[in-house]
Amino acid sequence: MVDAGIRARVVRFLNGDFVPEDLARIFLFARDRCDGREPVQEIGDFVAHKAERNKGIVTREVRDWALIAFFMSFFNRHPPGANPYITNRSLPSQFVPWLHATLRRAPPRLRKFPMAKAKKLVETIEQKIVRTNFGTISVERLNAEELDYIDKLTSSFVVRPAFTSDRLFTDLKATLRSSGVLEPKESNAFDQQKRLTELFAVTLMHGCAVDLGDGLNTTLMASDPINGGPISVDAGIPVPNPGGVLLAIATAMYKTELSPQGNMEEDLINAPQPWAFELELRPNGLLCRLG
Repeated sequence: MVDAGIRARVVRFLNGDFVPEDLARIFLFARDRCDGREPVQEIGDFVAHKAERNKGIVTREVRDWALIAFFMSFFNRHPPGANPYITNRSLPSQFVPWLHATLRRAPPRLRKFPMAKAKKLVETIEQKIVRTNFGTISVERLNAEELDYIDKLTSSFVVRPAFTSDRLFTDLKATLRSSGVLEPKESNAFDQQKRLTELFAVTLMHGCAVDLGDGLNTTLMASDPINGGPISVDAGIPVPNPGGVLLAIATAMYKTELSPQGNMEEDLINAPQPWAFELELRPNGLLCRLG
């Protein structure tokens, strides 16, 4: 049976009467019926638990990014051969999780093998890695072929979002269709509301803390790029730079194709970043400061 309340909210949304609470209820409804569509599940979870995320696709991707950002900084500060104390016997303790995170993101040209075979090789490598008494990692037991594979696999740092706004909207549409609250004949009308759906997700993700583990977290921040690029929600990871000062390396976890102009109120565009305040989507369809 079709949920009459959600159906009424979908119809109101299709008719151009934008009520933020309608989209919130629609996402809550959809997260329990998304059939594995992770972006829909995730935004529904943001509606239910906005303060902090400790599971889901965004948490997983942010944690992977934290490992990658750390090793970007590590290798920048310790290039091969520059420090005699940094050897194959004294790599950081996060080396194994970083290797798995890198594999998850690696394109076929870096992975070299089909994913199943690559995972098996990395698991074999992990079994041969030794944890020293100093809390570091030693890879001295690895053979030349295994060391070469690590070198090639980690030769590039892959940056990617947890998901894009296009994927979110496509998955939400499919979920609403399959659950019966969006009729096939309404497909084009629903497409006209894509921009509002994408911006609504920005308001939910902005300001949410993501648990990185070990008592650490980072806060997702909506971004209006200085060069006028598309609106995104970024995760910044503080890492030491060569001078020893912490530097936040950020990348988008949610990417849209929407420019600030025409999608944000001027006061928000002109506000200093990062925005240490909540955002809302006004009835006029523009992102703005809450309040």
